[in-house]
Amino acid sequence: MLNDLETKDEFARKIMGFSSDKCLEYDKVVERYAYLLELYAYRLPDKDFINIDNYENLNYSFNYCTGNLLEEYINIDLDTDSLVLKASENEHYNDILKGASKIVERLYYLGLDDMASQLGASFYVIANAVYDYEKSFEDIDIKTLS
Repeated sequence: MLNDLETKDEFARKIMGFSSDKCLEYDKVVERYAYLLELYAYRLPDKDFINIDNYENLNYSFNYCTGNLLEEYINIDLDTDSLVLKASENEHYNDILKGASKIVERLYYLGLDDMASQLGASFYVIANAVYDYEKSFEDIDIKTLS
């Protein structure tokens, strides 16, 4: 993969569609990721759509642009009630899963069940990491920080 930090930054920003001179804001990165998932689902031609490298690059870039969020917040929760609650509580979580579901649906339609399962799982892990990261701020007592 990429070794040089500047090259990693340029690569990740290019994939995510951010210029190199902009300061990255967490909300913008998450919103762009959810947008790109839907864009990939609807706009990529089949030959690019079925290339797993495109998704690995997108997921790598998301992780890099969020300060390696996925290294800190990995949680796999398969409880249906919990999933529904998370979707109702967190817009970013919901948006990521909506975009991801469009990709997974198209992969199943193309008969790529294994790829759909693999990518679906990776998108789910990312959505959970976003949820857990954002949820962690609810436990911070602002008064004790000042």
